[in-house]
Amino acid sequence: MVSTTQQGDESRTRSITDLYRKVRARTMQIVAPLETEDYVIQTAEFMSPPRWHIGHTSWFFETLLQKFKPGYQIYSPDFLFYFNSYYEGFGARIERPKRGTKSRPTVRETVAYRDHVDEQMLGLLDSLAQQSNADTVRSLVRLGLEHEMQHQELLVYDIKHLLCDQYDAPMEPAPAPLVKVEGMADIEGGLFWLGYGAEGGSPTPGSPAGQPGWGGTVREGVVSQEQSAGAERGPRAGSPRGVLEGRSESRIRKGIGFASFMHGAGFTGSGEVYLQSVVGAEATAAGRVRILAASTEIGQGTNTIFSQIAAEALGVDDDLIEILQPDTANVPNSGPTVASRTCMVVGKLVESAVLGLKQTLIGSRLLQQNYTSAEFQEACREHVQTFGPLKAFSKYQPPPNVYWDDEKYQGDAYGAYAWAVYVAEVSVDMLTYEAHVDDFVAVQEVGRVINPVLAAGQIEGGVAQAIGFTLFENVVWQNGRMINNQMTNYIIPTPADIPPIRVYFEENPYAYGPGGAKGIGELPMDGAAPAILNAIENATGVSFNHVPLMPEALMETLGNFDGSGGMPPS
Repeated sequence: MVSTTQQGDESRTRSITDLYRKVRARTMQIVAPLETEDYVIQTAEFMSPPRWHIGHTSWFFETLLQKFKPGYQIYSPDFLFYFNSYYEGFGARIERPKRGTKSRPTVRETVAYRDHVDEQMLGLLDSLAQQSNADTVRSLVRLGLEHEMQHQELLVYDIKHLLCDQYDAPMEPAPAPLVKVEGMADIEGGLFWLGYGAEGGSPTPGSPAGQPGWGGTVREGVVSQEQSAGAERGPRAGSPRGVLEGRSESRIRKGIGFASFMHGAGFTGSGEVYLQSVVGAEATAAGRVRILAASTEIGQGTNTIFSQIAAEALGVDDDLIEILQPDTANVPNSGPTVASRTCMVVGKLVESAVLGLKQTLIGSRLLQQNYTSAEFQEACREHVQTFGPLKAFSKYQPPPNVYWDDEKYQGDAYGAYAWAVYVAEVSVDMLTYEAHVDDFVAVQEVGRVINPVLAAGQIEGGVAQAIGFTLFENVVWQNGRMINNQMTNYIIPTPADIPPIRVYFEENPYAYGPGGAKGIGELPMDGAAPAILNAIENATGVSFNHVPLMPEALMETLGNFDGSGGMPPS
């Protein structure tokens, strides 16, 4: 008669044996499509060759065989050295960056080693019923399988790196253009329309008619008499034509660059639909309105604009609005504070939630259609005293006519875009190869501006940060780590490096933003770098396509532009 304990032991052993076979087979399925040569290559210090993975996971189980299988003889001392990773207690090991520098053991030998270990391990598992330490062995085998499953994830990552790190044959150089166009075109001053609202402009590919898009005609600008007179006299100092004509063989070269661009607000594609963000509004016993949102105030002005949005929607004074700290125990999930979504997406939910409170108060006949701040406050107090807590919640709903296909990854990537044109004026010192931004103009269409001071601050801060990563902030990596991670060697711009930043807004209200607002948080980070690089090209006659553009990079390119160490032609 077989005891219940013995039956339980046999069941657990069968279970761990089946799992062992499946996990070990899965590893070999992952590497099966590879060619033999692929098993040996190590394309970076932080990854390991596939050969090492399949050997190391077998090495782990061989350490169990040495301890728990009587009479077991190690397969090869060389294998113990090569397939060890960081386990100092098991002897010497090969350093990680050198795992791909050895041609031995061969792939064939490594696979034979793996088969040998599997045969011995399955024999050990079959004999567990006769061993007193069966539970210990089963636990360690399970540990080894978890270890191998972790390496399966690493193996997939390393294979992707291996297969992506390939090089195509060099392309034939493009023929030199027959006509070289130099200089900049003169344009009449005025306001130009880009994107949304451009008459005759085509919408973004895949988006319904009427959505933002590039192109279209320009709206004629109004030129003052002073500007007209200046045009007759010739280019003013600092104008595009004036800067261009002032460029010479002098040490300091001046240039102007433009960038036109856009940035979508909210999560891409169906991201906002998946998030299903919720915002609440609560009437307090003191007659105030408390906003319940998960958006975090990190200095960008979230609490201020939420108060403004709520107060404007309700038609009451700002001091009747309070913002609850985003403790997850007290506020609903409004989504993360990212993706230029806080004002447009969460702010719209704030607007909808407080309007829900208002409708409830009107429906309970405690509030008339027209009211003062004091009357609204009294209605909130009376409702809480009479009926108890009063809360209203708003859940995200995508705007109509916005379509996204997750399967094809096509459609309207964003419900709305902010559009902008940035202009940078730079000086390039041809002796020290330093580039300095002397002046900067940022013009953007952002729907409606909720708070002009905060909005301008967002633009100014974004441009300053972009100047930093364009001309100063060079991250130096070594062995997978940033080695210039101190303020002494990671250089950021100081106030002396930041030019006057002139910020202008064009307001074109967006129907599905609070009060017509769109998101602007990330917008200024997009356009400053191309505007600055275009200005440097305008100053030097040489195009650059990378950042940061450090003095040494300018020196390497400009100092040898003509092959003799001379300056590039103006």
